[in-house]
Amino acid sequence: MAFVQSTGSSWKQFPGNQPTVVQPNADGTIVLPASAAEIYGPTLVFEDKYGNLGYWSSTADHARWTLEVPRGGDWIVELDFACDNSTAGGLIRFSTGTRLLTARIPGTGTWDEYQTYRAGTIDLHRGRVQLTVTTPDQPQTALLDLRAIRLIPAK
Repeated sequence: MAFVQSTGSSWKQFPGNQPTVVQPNADGTIVLPASAAEIYGPTLVFEDKYGNLGYWSSTADHARWTLEVPRGGDWIVELDFACDNSTAGGLIRFSTGTRLLTARIPGTGTWDEYQTYRAGTIDLHRGRVQLTVTTPDQPQTALLDLRAIRLIPAK
């Protein structure tokens, strides 16, 4: 992952996708919509229909968000996603370079059925952070359709 980030390649551009620095909401949560992500890799795309990252079909695919973290510590990671039951079980990895969280993606029924899934917690430093999402294993067909990541300060 460090090599991929060090190559300096520019992200792919799609209508409806505008990478930006994400700020925390008034309640302290941070919502990372697919529309704010930098998109990289051979198959990953921004799908306008649901505003999601889809066709996540390669270990070279990854998305990166830049965000402002108001306080350091543990943050709960929730996904707003869809995953056809036939492709469920793939691994997703969240990384800030020094902190990692890996989780298995459950099925939601079909690619059109979105659900919320609590993937776990990750320790984030205060200040500007880049969160990269990738998969360490080659997906069977596609990993998931990711509409947003929600970061919630752990109590």
